[in-house]
Amino acid sequence: MTKPSPDAGRRRLLARARDTAAVGAAAALLPAGVPAAPVVTPAPAGAAEPPHRGYRESERARRYYELARF
Repeated sequence: MTKPSPDAGRRRLLARARDTAAVGAAAALLPAGVPAAPVVTPAPAGAAEPPHRGYRESERARRYYELARF
């Protein structure tokens, strides 16, 4: 019986790393499949939309702007 060379373990490790990288690359190229439908929860009856949408300058924001001035 011959003794395995000291590089045999290293070669096996590198071969497994190569195979793992190839599987990962193949998985990244495959389509993700069918996307899940978003869950839509209905608004409770009687709940009105907020009257203002978008940016609102609050007292906290005004204070930040004051302190951030040079």
